[in-house]
Amino acid sequence: MHIAFDELSIDVVRSDGTREDLCGGRWGWFWQESRAPARGPFGSPAEAVADLAEWIAARFDAQGAAVLVPTDAQTELARTFLVNADGFLRGAEVAVAAGHDGEVVLSSACYALELIFKAYLLSRGRSDDWNRDVIRHDLVAAYREAAFLGLPGDDARIERFLKVAAEPFARHGLFELSQVRPKLLAEIGYVAAVRSLHRETERRI
Repeated sequence: MHIAFDELSIDVVRSDGTREDLCGGRWGWFWQESRAPARGPFGSPAEAVADLAEWIAARFDAQGAAVLVPTDAQTELARTFLVNADGFLRGAEVAVAAGHDGEVVLSSACYALELIFKAYLLSRGRSDDWNRDVIRHDLVAAYREAAFLGLPGDDARIERFLKVAAEPFARHGLFELSQVRPKLLAEIGYVAAVRSLHRETERRI
């Protein structure tokens, strides 16, 4: 399926043996804007198109401040945030390897995501005070602003995870979420997705 409007040219495709490299070895439905990596996977083309609509809306819903040149202190703090994010991720990965899932894994992934987003924002000139005052602990706002400034947004597992976990994280409700959605890790694979985003962010800072 091909979609074209304004300056966007988008294809909705299903990964198979001929497209495995295009989609990073992931299987399912993807959408791809001509200048960006394929985004997915989704369970159906309808889910891919729905995500595309949300992505287009989010492009016009960020805080929208211009990219600034970061100070040396901001760059150093961004790197420190990524080191701390790695610590949370390692804790989550050790827990998962030991067969655990639940609040510890959920909270570790959320804290890692918050640090990754804010590290990227620091690297684009946002101050720590700006993050604290404007973003606070809103993972969705942090993600939208970071994506607006160029953070990789091709792995739909991140947004799927945020839709479920961002609000409970903000109100300290991850234990309740772990009881309601005990198989969330198996459903989304969010720890691997956050690790991939961490690696991509490191390359850009």
